[in-house]
Amino acid sequence: MKYVFDFLKIFMDDAAAAMILLVLVGLVIIIYVIMQGGRRLPSDVGGISKEMDSDFASKTDFEKGVARLKKGCYLESVNYLLAELERADLTDDQRVDCYYYLGIAYRKLGVFRMAIDTLEQAVGFRPDFAEAYIELGRAHEDNDSFELAAEAYGRAVEIDGSLSDAQQGLERVRRRL
Repeated sequence: MKYVFDFLKIFMDDAAAAMILLVLVGLVIIIYVIMQGGRRLPSDVGGISKEMDSDFASKTDFEKGVARLKKGCYLESVNYLLAELERADLTDDQRVDCYYYLGIAYRKLGVFRMAIDTLEQAVGFRPDFAEAYIELGRAHEDNDSFELAAEAYGRAVEIDGSLSDAQQGLERVRRRL
């Protein structure tokens, strides 16, 4: 890894080397486009572009965050949801929903500790939020904390025994204990 940083430092210290790096990146993109048969790059590479519908700009940060989450643009979702949480006029229900979706986005990004902390905030505000306990169970499971996952799934089953995701999660982590 040290060699990679040393290599990149060369480009940061020398303007000509930085220009060469930019040209190389451009060439990689051109080669990619050619290999794709001349088709344009996907419009959602890295979550950079926004939905093309005209009302995207009029949506709240929460709505944008959920929309980006559903599209698989997890980092962008996190940014919108964090911006929504900064609003002073949020109700507790809105705050809980933000924490819930933010926890899902963090889990999808593989940032399990952040996911766990955020989902714990959601269930702290709304202790009967079974779906949040399911996501908390998934985050603990992804973090290899199977006892904590079993507790979270178990709490979801207590709240709503009809949720198959909670029952299946509980069975799955019990087998791993």
